Amino acid sequence: MHTFGWNLLQFARSVDSLNQEIVDGMKELTSDYFISKQGLDACYFCVHRTGAMFEGMTAFKTVWSSEQTSEAQVVRRFKDKDSSEAPNLRALAYNKDRCLWVTSKIDADGNEPPDGTTLDKSNAEHLVDQWRASATQDEQALPPYVALHDKPCRTLIALPLKHHGEKLGVLVVEFDRQIPITAGARREAELVQEALGRILWLQDAAMSQQDGTRKAFEQLKNVVNNSTSSVDPPTMFFAYPGNSDKAVTEAVKRIVKNAYGDCLALRSWDEMADPGEITEQIISEISRCQYGICYLSELADGSGGQVGSQRYIDNKNVLIEAGMMTALKNNHLATTIAWISIREDQDRTDNMPFDFVTKRMIDVPRRDDGNLNVELFDKNLEVGIDAMLKVDTTVS
Repeated sequence: MHTFGWNLLQFARSVDSLNQEIVDGMKELTSDYFISKQGLDACYFCVHRTGAMFEGMTAFKTVWSSEQTSEAQVVRRFKDKDSSEAPNLRALAYNKDRCLWVTSKIDADGNEPPDGTTLDKSNAEHLVDQWRASATQDEQALPPYVALHDKPCRTLIALPLKHHGEKLGVLVVEFDRQIPITAGARREAELVQEALGRILWLQDAAMSQQDGTRKAFEQLKNVVNNSTSSVDPPTMFFAYPGNSDKAVTEAVKRIVKNAYGDCLALRSWDEMADPGEITEQIISEISRCQYGICYLSELADGSGGQVGSQRYIDNKNVLIEAGMMTALKNNHLATTIAWISIREDQDRTDNMPFDFVTKRMIDVPRRDDGNLNVELFDKNLEVGIDAMLKVDTTVS
């Protein structure tokens, strides 16, 4: 009849995915085998995983255990994997990828020491690793035993768990009696070690897949929530400074709504009434609009006195929003198709930002008194919107 280790390994090799119910069943089955199986009667069983922190250092976390109170608790810290030292036997097994079968030194006849010394009462120099028949002086030196429970321990088996070369944790089994290693026991330990390494790897792969699926679903929800209906007109976002010339902004809104209301839905930042951070709402709105208009200019400080001599500057927030539209336009996964920039004439403002030098620009036409030339502006803007929509038609 095949052993537990052999059957466990066949199971691990035959499955390609593990759900949480199966993982919980594996914990119970493995624990029952080591603790309750006649002839084994281990006093403690656990699987340590990495990924926790303790006092600023990487730590183990107990994820499988015969002691339910120690489930998912951070235990003893261990030093960096490149360190030549380890504070306990479990850390040594993990750091050095080394199987351990540790007992106190036994007498020449292979008997337990007369005083029945437990590992926690033995000095480190009195501990011996039976896994290695011949070992170097450095390998013979073992760190002290650190107890995680109140049961006496006279034999500790610590097996590093890995799969495809990836370190995944440590299996620890402890007995309250001294157990000399045999060829059969060693082979059984190796089978269990390989099986649990693959099982932990499958568990991680399943969790990673589930996490990726959850993230993909969240992205899908976000796309669906932000997507436009095929029967609704495409949206155009209008960005402009809060203190911009209202004659210009009102003209833009009037032209888009009156002349293009049947084919464009205009959205502007000052019409957003949803609660929350306005900046986040603007970003969200821009990301799902197909078209955009950016009126960059605002009156410069101290230049509002003399009629016809006003000076303008580019608003930084609107420049950022224009940059977003440019980036989205160049992203084939985004919805933005085209946008129009509006700016005061070069004689009344600073040089054009370098990033927008080649961008088609609508200059704001003004009369001698500095007021907006409404008729000319309306004409120029309609020409620009017509050209933008024509580009869209050509592309589609």
